[in-house]
Formats: sequence, C-alpha cells, structure tokens
Amino acid sequence: MPVRAVPDWRTSRQDFEASNLSLIVLDLPLGGDDRLRPLREIRSRSDLPIIVTTDHQCDESDRVIALEMGADDHLAKPFGMRELLARVRAVLRRRKMGKLARARDPERGGFRFGGWQLYRRALHLAGPEGNTVLLTKGEYAAQTGIGRTGHMFAFERDGVVPDILTLSKTLGAGLPLAAVMTTQAIEQTAFERGFLFYTTHVSDPLPAAIGVTVLDVVARDGLVAQATARGNRLRDGLLSLQQRFECVGDVRGRGLLLGLEIVVDRQSKAPGFELGARIMEETMRRGLSMNIVKLPSMGGVFRIAPPLTVSEAEIDRGLEIMSEAIQAAASGR
Repeated sequence: MPVRAVPDWRTSRQDFEASNLSLIVLDLPLGGDDRLRPLREIRSRSDLPIIVTTDHQCDESDRVIALEMGADDHLAKPFGMRELLARVRAVLRRRKMGKLARARDPERGGFRFGGWQLYRRALHLAGPEGNTVLLTKGEYAAQTGIGRTGHMFAFERDGVVPDILTLSKTLGAGLPLAAVMTTQAIEQTAFERGFLFYTTHVSDPLPAAIGVTVLDVVARDGLVAQATARGNRLRDGLLSLQQRFECVGDVRGRGLLLGLEIVVDRQSKAPGFELGARIMEETMRRGLSMNIVKLPSMGGVFRIAPPLTVSEAEIDRGLEIMSEAIQAAASGR
C-alpha cells in the first residue's frame, strides 16, 4: 500500500481534489480552540475515508465530535503499527463493500430523520418537501453563552455558524437584557415583511450599559480561557468521584457547565432520584447549594455551573464537600 507523509494538511489540498489518495490518517494534536479544524476542512472538500489519531488524554467529547464530523475511525496513542494497518484495512474493506456508516447520500455527513435531511457540509436543513430551513442557535440559557463552555459561544466548538443567534440572562448579569443577531440579508427580509421586534426595555440605557460592561469584563479578565482551565480542574475532580463511587454513572459537559449523573447502578443506569436527593441534602448541610434535575426524561443529574470567576480553591472545596456528601448519602448516615 503506497504511503505518503504530509507535514501540513493545508499543503495537500490538491491531493484531495485530485482524489489520488485512498485513505487519510490525520494526527490531531491536543490544545487549541479549534483543534478539529483540519478534520472539518478536509471533510468539507473530500469524501476520502479518514482515521483520526490523538493523544491518549484526548477528551471523550472530542473523539465523539470527530466521529460525528465524518471521521471513519479513531485511534488513541500509543498504538502499534499492526493495529493501525488492521484499522486501515477494515475501513477500506467497509468502503469497498459499500457499508460505510456515513455513506448517507446525497452528501457526506448528513442525517435523515422523519423525512428531514440535515446537510452538514452545506449547513442547512431540508424539509420533507425539499424546502430549506435556516439553522439557528439559541444561546439564551444562562449556562451556555458568554464563555460558559470554554468558548464565547457554545456553537463555535462544533464548527456550525448559525443564521440567527439569541442571547439573554448572562448578557445582562441579572438585568432584563436580550439580543438577537443575524445576517444583513435576513434582517432586510424581516424589515421588508414588516416584522416587529419590541420589548418593554428596548430603549433602557441601564441594561445596555450593563451588557457592554459584561462583554468588556469577560474580555479583560480572560474569563473564556479561565472557564476552560477551571472546567478541566472541576471535570478531573468529578471523574475522580466517578472512580470512587458506584452511584456516579457519568460525568459530561464543557467548560464550567458540567453534569454529574447519579444512578442506581452502572449496569441498569437507572436514574438515582432518591439517592440524588439525599446527596443534595448532605451538600446543603455542609454549605454547598446543589440542585439535581429530577425530570424522568433527563435522569438524575446534578447540573454544575459555578461562576466564571470561581477560584481553584473554591473548586477543590466544592469537590471535597461533594465527596463527603456522596459518602454520607450512600452509607445512609
């Protein structure tokens, strides 16, 4: 099998267009705000199978996103050459047999559901009758916008550019302030059709001044990067709790928006509502306020979203209290 090493993925664009390759092995380094960009760029112009290799410490969410974005396989270092060759042959064999999981016509990286088609490359949604629907993103929840997830806006990590963006809550720091951002073309169409956007506080200078100050402080104090650093510290602590306690079924999330799922046992993964309630009482008794989501459709999950200004000492103390509370609740004390 011919092999060609390319030091920079940008230099091989002509190879993708000429389709003189059979498979791409893409090594993605850790770090950086857009570490999946090479995969997104290559997949946007090429349908060649891709195997992504990463450091063994790569976040699970990155691996999932890489596969969702069109990678055919993922391999974590360290690995042997025999394993790599076996995965290469397996990917090529699946392709030859026409059984690639992502061979979704008419466009690579699309999804079908109930007559609808989502085109990832073109970034639009088509209805059952073929009508195009704009992709929108609502960053109105207090936990997802303005740096909370380690990016200024959560959609930035996934490489999706929304047509309409709405913000509220965090933008106003508790005051009634919201924002709707869109393209000039959409705004012009809305104007021509007589759409009206109006709220009680539309001309209030106080919330507007607060919103500008919030954005200034986030930029000045580097709170987006801090959400990533503090979030990693919090995640590591929660993963440590998962290793220690059987009732912790999963740890998930981004930045300083993380979820700790409480289960009856890891085999059934049934939501541990009662145990979660006891843990909540124990944390409150020790001075830590936590709420667990008790909706059946969402399972028993603690939604953990500390302030972006939280210190490392505060994170460590919170984890210590959680450990004590889980131990006390699980033992029935």
